Amino acid sequence: MTYETIRFEIDSRQVAYVTLNRPAKQNAMNAAMIAELSDGAGMSDVRVVVLRSEGKTSARAEIWAG
Repeated sequence: MTYETIRFEIDSRQVAYVTLNRPAKQNAMNAAMIAELSDGAGMSDVRVVVLRSEGKTSARAEIWAG
């Protein structure tokens, strides 16, 4: 599957590397990122997840009233 806000790779040791990929927004979580992370969470062939970020990261979420 192609993701817009994360990069997801699994190596031969069943290690998943998840990279938050919204550096312009300091990798703030939004609805799309949460959905993409949830999609990858159900993979049964993964034993370990390494979470990393592209660029600077802040601990926040992007909330829009619409």
